[in-house]
Amino acid sequence: MKRKVMMRLVVALITVICVAGVLLACCSQGDYHFCTLGAKQTATVGTSDKCTETYRVCSDCGKKTVISSTNHDYDASEPQVIFKDGAATGYQQTSTCKVCEFVYTRLLTDGEIYEAGLPSIEELNTVHVWEQTETAATKAEYEAYLADMGQTDTVPVDEGYMSTYYTLVRSCNLCDKTETIVQRRDVPDPNYKPDNTTPTQPLPDNNEGDKTCTHTYISKPMPPTCTARGYTEYVCNKCGNSYTSDYVEATGHAWNVTSTKNATCTASGTQSSSCKTCGKNKTETLKPTGHSYGTWETTKAATCDTNGVKTRNCKNCTHSETGTISATGHAWDEGKVTVTPADCNAMGIRTYTCTTCGSTRTEQIKGSHSLGDWEYEEYTFDYYGSKIVSHHQVRKCTKCSYKEADNRP
Repeated sequence: MKRKVMMRLVVALITVICVAGVLLACCSQGDYHFCTLGAKQTATVGTSDKCTETYRVCSDCGKKTVISSTNHDYDASEPQVIFKDGAATGYQQTSTCKVCEFVYTRLLTDGEIYEAGLPSIEELNTVHVWEQTETAATKAEYEAYLADMGQTDTVPVDEGYMSTYYTLVRSCNLCDKTETIVQRRDVPDPNYKPDNTTPTQPLPDNNEGDKTCTHTYISKPMPPTCTARGYTEYVCNKCGNSYTSDYVEATGHAWNVTSTKNATCTASGTQSSSCKTCGKNKTETLKPTGHSYGTWETTKAATCDTNGVKTRNCKNCTHSETGTISATGHAWDEGKVTVTPADCNAMGIRTYTCTTCGSTRTEQIKGSHSLGDWEYEEYTFDYYGSKIVSHHQVRKCTKCSYKEADNRP
């Protein structure tokens, strides 16, 4: 019996949820009614016909109800905080289909915010993430700042010190809240020369405000941000005197890559990142990688007298480059006499043949004497008016009348 009652309650609850959903879907008509959904329709989405969605349209209110979608490959952005009237209302995330470029935006649920480790909406509206800038100010600006708060500066400057003024502007990275503070800071006067006859004055306590006040300070810690250092502000709850100390260096951005367009061999790429802490975005340019070539391959072999061609291809794209293979040069043999000189003084021809390609070249060769053995020959020469007969050695060509002597006198 109890089981039947429970089943009836479940069915009733489901019915109520369905009716509420349909009523909300049709609220744009200004009245509440049950949607009359038409036949299923299928259409492409975005810039590509690869992604489709199936939906039905209410004939009364015209609202489209998506039943299913196919082939979408979404690239989701980092969640961004949404503000309204200076207060955080939620996190928004944009998803883009990498196939058809279809874009849709949705709000994160509380569970998704928790699982992502993001600050809750309540935390965003109670804890400020300050970013502080500090610039020099004038005495007039300091006095005007005090006048706006209904105060005047009655604290004298201690001997040996001089007053400097600064404007501190801090803004919350999570909302539009800003604060401006103008401070006086007493620092040692570099031009001060103490008078030895004057009693030594006690060092100032570096606290402004009423010197007679026994200050009771309340600390206001300001955590560091990505770009500004943190500090603790101490404010006297009696006289309002304040000072800052305990500085903490800025944390620096915690970058998370959100999208990358890879560089190619010749074209630059981009990489977009978002800081997990403050939401700041940046885009960096990725330099071209340059071609990565494989080994050289011969596409046209070199010959004895013609250069060859070699080619190598890039491993990452279709680019290729060519190089020159130098001609090898002929490998000539010792040559052979193809035209013998007609006599000792005539010219002949010697022919050389390349042992690689068979090409030939010729050169002229001069005929040569065929000299016999040396033999003695008598000859006469003049010696102070007297004819002297002597002998010297000669050898004669066997082919012509040429003879060669040893040139002795």
